[in-house]
Amino acid sequence: MNKKYIYLIATILSILFFYFGVPLDFLHEHNIAVTLIGAVVSTVLLAYTIFNFYGPTAEKKVGQKDDLGCFLMVLIVIFFFGFSFLLIYSEIKKTGRELSKNGIYTTGVIVDGELLQTRKADLSNVTIKFKTKEGQEMTVVEDISAGEFEKYSKFQEVPIIYSKNYPTITRIIKSDSELSKYTKTEIRDLTLKDFMAIIDLPNPIEVNGYLNSVNRKWNYENDSETNTTIYYNNYKNIAIRVMPYKSVVYKNNEVNRDLFSKELKRLGFEEITKEGVKGRLLTNGKYAVNFSFERVETDDPNDSVLNFSQITVVNFVKLN
Repeated sequence: MNKKYIYLIATILSILFFYFGVPLDFLHEHNIAVTLIGAVVSTVLLAYTIFNFYGPTAEKKVGQKDDLGCFLMVLIVIFFFGFSFLLIYSEIKKTGRELSKNGIYTTGVIVDGELLQTRKADLSNVTIKFKTKEGQEMTVVEDISAGEFEKYSKFQEVPIIYSKNYPTITRIIKSDSELSKYTKTEIRDLTLKDFMAIIDLPNPIEVNGYLNSVNRKWNYENDSETNTTIYYNNYKNIAIRVMPYKSVVYKNNEVNRDLFSKELKRLGFEEITKEGVKGRLLTNGKYAVNFSFERVETDDPNDSVLNFSQITVVNFVKLN
């Protein structure tokens, strides 16, 4: 067989293999490496194929431009970047379809993370441990944005879905609407009106029941020293401390300067100043709200980029 046809067949087989033949779990775990290798191998084979089909056949006259050669070089460069993009896009679509068709909902725990951000790239990630339905322990690395990285802390529980066919293929559930789809319950964020309702509930069982009607996975423990009850939600990484008929202290796992801003206006809250009070203080005559920001340490025994977090603290007080 003519050598040029051998290169042509090899090029086609290379493209087909890297697009269709790489196992999905291996492709997902080593996406960048497979993309680079596939693009380089296929591009080199394509270059050899083109050279054998359209190589120089005779000497050119002095000053004659090699327009065909320039065109072919541009074509090869376009193929390299185009095929690289196609492989990345294909992996995203394939894993998305796999999780949509065979995804199983569970809970994982963040055990580590890396914040790697430059002007041109964002390679941040978190390492998650979880157990499959069959009891198999898995450790996976999930790519996230630098902005999302700030919302997570070490040992935080996160809802995830994994493929029953390829357990290493996972995705963090980031929206309440998607979480509602898997848990079959309505899920939303807490509001100031929820605080108004909670503050007048007489016992922890009623408060916990109310919170679990808003979003899942609330638990509580009593603090006898302060005569309060602490409620925490590991999915959302938030906690509240309730002193019945007096106050609700809400802790959000990120710095959010616009938290409850629309609801504050709707409920008639106005900003005031008071000596000795740090942060932002507002009142509507019936309730007062104080916003502050804190940096807190986690219980991580090792030095980690996730061993601290920034939180928003909202102190909601009943005045009458």
